[in-house]
Amino acid sequence: MTVITNRSSDVVVYPKHPRDAFELKIRHRGYVMGEAFSSLEDAQRRKAEAERMIADDKVIKLRPYTNQPIDFEGAITNERNGISAACRLWNDERTTISGDLLAGLEHLDLLRRTIVLQVEDEGALAYRFIGFGFSQRFGDWPRQALGDRIDNDVRTDPLYTAWVNSHYNSVFKSDEPRRDYIDAVFYADRPHPGKVRSQYERAVMPCRLSTGRPGILVVSDVRPGLLPLVA
Repeated sequence: MTVITNRSSDVVVYPKHPRDAFELKIRHRGYVMGEAFSSLEDAQRRKAEAERMIADDKVIKLRPYTNQPIDFEGAITNERNGISAACRLWNDERTTISGDLLAGLEHLDLLRRTIVLQVEDEGALAYRFIGFGFSQRFGDWPRQALGDRIDNDVRTDPLYTAWVNSHYNSVFKSDEPRRDYIDAVFYADRPHPGKVRSQYERAVMPCRLSTGRPGILVVSDVRPGLLPLVA
């Protein structure tokens, strides 16, 4: 175990089993960030970045939520990671939420981080499916929020929810998919109530539900070391 600490921050690297060899935990500026790496070299590189961030505190100007748009067509035609495969599934299924699409997401281990939204008559978005993986951060929210409009969702972090909802609405209005790298600090219930920082890749895609109603398919995957800790 490696621990780097000062009065307000710390960085810890320790072995993790079985999926990822090492987990990095960063506590800084009132939030906690945890990232799991399969390579010790990658974990040490991120640790060194975190140490520089903590030591040079004057450069920290972190906004709560930032996104970096990524080419969606490139996800379909070129790349081979999980989100890219999910984008190809969506493209192959002609934007319809089908059993084959959901089975494909399950095979990619991404169904647990999938959200399906239904467009209501007045244009608001309502939760129709929330993957069980979100319970690791938000407790019973995946079960309790089903059927609720997202703009009325105050169970998690209302400001963060409003921010991501603006992305979902942009996809509904344009009828065009989008793909982003996200760096966000938000309130979470688990493992302990408090602010969590997470970096993840996300695809938001227009779709049709089995009922024929328009909807939005959201698939995300946490990716360690995705973006710099300081922009």
